Amino acid sequence: MPCPICGVRDYPHPELLVGSTEIWLPDNDGGYFAAPSMIYHFISAHNYAPPKEFLDALFGFEPASNFRAQKISEDLMAEAMGFGADID
Repeated sequence: MPCPICGVRDYPHPELLVGSTEIWLPDNDGGYFAAPSMIYHFISAHNYAPPKEFLDALFGFEPASNFRAQKISEDLMAEAMGFGADID
C-alpha cells in the first residue's frame, strides 16, 4: 500500500504488507497502542513525532516477552462483538 502522504511504495521488505497492517505495543498501564505499520516511514520521511507515552512503551518493551498482539486483538474484538473473550 502506498504512503497516503507521498505515495512511496518502495519498502525494503514488501512481504511485510506495510500499510495494511498494525503494530500493537503494550503500554505501561495495562493497555495497548496500535500504530499503522507505516509508522517508521511517517517518522523518517515525514518527521512525525509519536506521543511520549508511545515512545516510553516502545523503549521499555522487551522483545523476548510473551506478548501476543494477534491473540489480544482477536479477544478484544470478540468481546466487543459480544462473543466473550479468549476465543481460539
